[in-house]
Amino acid sequence: METTKSKDLFLKIIKIREFGVLIALILLIIVFSLTADSFTKPENFLNILRQISLLGIMSMGMTMVLVSGEIDLSEILCRSLFKYYLII
Repeated sequence: METTKSKDLFLKIIKIREFGVLIALILLIIVFSLTADSFTKPENFLNILRQISLLGIMSMGMTMVLVSGEIDLSEILCRSLFKYYLII
């Protein structure tokens, strides 16, 4: 009975579309860590986090715009407004 439940849970997880993306990410991490010595160093992870921080901040802002019911969500407009804000 317990194996049936765990088997059903496993089948549900496999059917999720994002599961393939997770598997691809894990495979990429394994391949890059085996081919490049500096991939798993903390400096590299900090560099990756620095590079995606702007995208994360903009994504949170766009999520707030969606939740509040505003209209314009074009990414190009948001990026250009953010660049002008940084210049000022």
